[in-house]
Amino acid sequence: MAPYYRPNSGMKRGLMKPGDILINTSTFKPAHCGIVVKGLDVIHATGKGIKADDIDLWGNEADIFRPAVDLTGSEVDRVVSIADEIKDSAVYGIGRAVFKSTFSTHTAGAGLQKRLDKYREQLKNHQGVVKHVYCSELVILCYQLAWENDRHRLFIDLDGKHTWPSTLRRHLKNTIHWHHLGEYAPK
Repeated sequence: MAPYYRPNSGMKRGLMKPGDILINTSTFKPAHCGIVVKGLDVIHATGKGIKADDIDLWGNEADIFRPAVDLTGSEVDRVVSIADEIKDSAVYGIGRAVFKSTFSTHTAGAGLQKRLDKYREQLKNHQGVVKHVYCSELVILCYQLAWENDRHRLFIDLDGKHTWPSTLRRHLKNTIHWHHLGEYAPK
């Protein structure tokens, strides 16, 4: 598959849009993902903290996913503002990344709804959405908290606290509400 976007190669940065999801494809590096925000930065949770890096500095080959129906301006604003709030208030949750995602189920259940209600309340009051987060949880939360309920077409129906990036990739590839655009290929 030809790359959808390759930095510094003449391919237009304008191909990327806020709300796009990057999920790395390398089998030789730990799985990782992030969400594209305005200014074409990628917000992602790393062992060095929750960071916003220019998309051209994203160093991993990655599958690029975009909603099948373009986000409206207000939808982009909601998703991006949640990513920013998480970036500004959370720290990397190594325990969540290693233990919660490995030894629990990614299936959305009653525990998820209770956490989302709590996170929505904290978001509304600008109290910090979540204290600890890892990469796929950050991305999933952006697309869960942006909507009023789980019936929105772009609600990602996974428990982010327990979901590996590879599970998120499989989920996005198997739903009609998301398009796999191709690959982000570092220079």
